Amino acid sequence: MSTNHKNRFLDREALAILSNPRHWQLVSPLHGAVVRGKVPRERAFARGMKRHQHAHPFYEVLMAVKGTSLYGTDRTIFLCRPGTMVLIPPNRPHASKYLPSDNHLFHIWVSFITPEQAFAQFIIVERGRFRRLHDERCLINVDAPGRLLHKLNSNDSAGSPAKSGQARLLLHAFFSELIRLVIESGYHPPGMIDRELMPQKKIDLVCAGLREAAGLNTTLAATAAAAGYSPSHFARLFKRVTGHTFHEHIDARRLERVKKLLNDNTPQKTISDMLGFTSKSTFSRWLSKYRRSLQL
Repeated sequence: MSTNHKNRFLDREALAILSNPRHWQLVSPLHGAVVRGKVPRERAFARGMKRHQHAHPFYEVLMAVKGTSLYGTDRTIFLCRPGTMVLIPPNRPHASKYLPSDNHLFHIWVSFITPEQAFAQFIIVERGRFRRLHDERCLINVDAPGRLLHKLNSNDSAGSPAKSGQARLLLHAFFSELIRLVIESGYHPPGMIDRELMPQKKIDLVCAGLREAAGLNTTLAATAAAAGYSPSHFARLFKRVTGHTFHEHIDARRLERVKKLLNDNTPQKTISDMLGFTSKSTFSRWLSKYRRSLQL
């Protein structure tokens, strides 16, 4: 890591929080790491989160660097202080909106769209409104932490103190490696990624992630947020780059998965549940539109 010039994204205080594990509070619903303690306005936040939450088929990480706020994943509400590190598993509901009371926050969000590459966003929040810093630097290579994620995902710690301890060590290793990459990105000179090519790179990466997830639990709003765009701008950009709409692309990925499952004689009710349809009848109506292309 170069120390000859200032970090473009992080000041001295932020670097001190991120680089010292003594400041960390790890939160991971699947790996036994949760911030505990009394939480003010917990019930009010939980009610609001029911209206403002989403889930997506990729891992996401929140690193709280400055300021204190409430945050929640699924049924867990906690104080998000400087040093709170949250690993949100795929398809796990979590809060999708900052509150008007959230002020003077600096958060880093990393979305693992594929196991090798991620979008990193540096977010400043003032009175519930946020702005992104340095959007041109939002692509980072996460191959090493991605491998640690795979190990975490395959580590079943239920009922085993030894495996639970192993999961916590893996979680620390994961955050150590990811934080190193995030910090190093701030020492790269500006302009290393051509801003004219960035939209194409982002959409290519999104399409790779959608292919891997087969469209499961994927929404336009959540994917746009991960890429750093508003839903409307992302929808226009996606169609301009790919030649078809986001929802057409999702249907195409779902059809690929459906054809394979039907060839394996998987019951339609099971397929409906796997692909996130609200009911078997909803899935049947959707499927009827594509029977000819599936040669059913």
